[in-house]
Amino acid sequence: MGIGYGVENRKGNTRLQGMWGYNGFIGIGENFDSNNWLSIPTIIFEDGYNMNVSTSLFIGCEYFFLSKIAVGAEYHYGLRMQITDDQTTFYIGNNASNTMIKINFYF
Repeated sequence: MGIGYGVENRKGNTRLQGMWGYNGFIGIGENFDSNNWLSIPTIIFEDGYNMNVSTSLFIGCEYFFLSKIAVGAEYHYGLRMQITDDQTTFYIGNNASNTMIKINFYF
């Protein structure tokens, strides 16, 4: 479960559009025991817990091959803090970056 906030700016009004902006995210969850596929997550963290706090800048582009359907790619660069069962790990720069390829449907 988590919550995030972000701002996206766009440039272009044709089929190809560029985008850039920033975002942040905070999430918590329970570690899943893969040996027990029938386990149901509860408020009591029996298998352990995790927390993720991240912020990043991003840049990307989208190509609309139909009026409301686009393919695109984004590159995120930022920092992330991850806590898993009392172990805290910090990732900065390239270690916290990610790239995604996506298909968007706009309604």
